[in-house]
Amino acid sequence: MVAESRCRRQPAAVAAAPQPTKVAEPMLSETENYFNQAIKDAVKAGDVDKALKLLNEAEYLGSTSARKTFISSVKGKG
Repeated sequence: MVAESRCRRQPAAVAAAPQPTKVAEPMLSETENYFNQAIKDAVKAGDVDKALKLLNEAEYLGSTSARKTFISSVKGKG
């Protein structure tokens, strides 16, 4: 009799992606205005996914108003 050996493969461990560090400098007002307008335009065009990406990028760069702009735009008050 020949016994069959069965090998079980364990899934490889996936390392978590490193989190980007926050930028310490405040965002310029022109840059803040650009992102806020781009978020409003994306929501108005129905592209909420694009607006979310813009929100994330703006916050990464130090925006303090992008989230408020996004929320008010989605609610129809922006």
